[in-house]
Amino acid sequence: VLSERFDHGKEAASYQTAIADLKRTACFPAEGDTQSWHRPDELYAPFRAEAFRSQALILDYQSRTRLRTELLERLGIKINPETRLVIDHLRDCVVKGVQPHVSTYQVLNEAAQREEPIVGTLAGAPCIYVESLKTFVRPNQVYWTPPQLGRFAFTVPGSLEPFKPLFTAIGVKAAPDGPDLVAILLDIVGEHYEQTKPITGSDRAVYD
Repeated sequence: VLSERFDHGKEAASYQTAIADLKRTACFPAEGDTQSWHRPDELYAPFRAEAFRSQALILDYQSRTRLRTELLERLGIKINPETRLVIDHLRDCVVKGVQPHVSTYQVLNEAAQREEPIVGTLAGAPCIYVESLKTFVRPNQVYWTPPQLGRFAFTVPGSLEPFKPLFTAIGVKAAPDGPDLVAILLDIVGEHYEQTKPITGSDRAVYD
């Protein structure tokens, strides 16, 4: 109701008093928390919650289309997550081995377009989910053109191609260079050494 009446009531003294009271009161629900109420400044809006859900308290309100951004801002509820929250959520997905929602990459892609340095902290770590493999791979294992390196390197999945600014920022290239090939060589040697088995077949072809 507060959202629906925002345009007509936002300048009214009674409406502003109500907002001021709500800002100081722990009376808002958070997703997954059935024990406590929360102040609005502790919460994030649910609009893009899939991108950072594991790292913050999200306002538990199901009908997102009825929420007015301006009202949430007046209450002190944060509309957009900090990039570090999205990165930490992605890392949490990696640890748990679960596929991140596409909005995680969307938000990080926007951060890369703004040239936020923190995005570069993902370089070198498994952070790109390849759905066909159901696992995460490093940026130096993914390329814009087929790398011809067997099961040790892959083409950027079609569903993730729109996020080129993000992947470029974390080190995805058109084709592998010398350091990339060294890293893949070490992957091959490390895997076969741990399993005490010879390098044969298609793995041997990539190794050679």
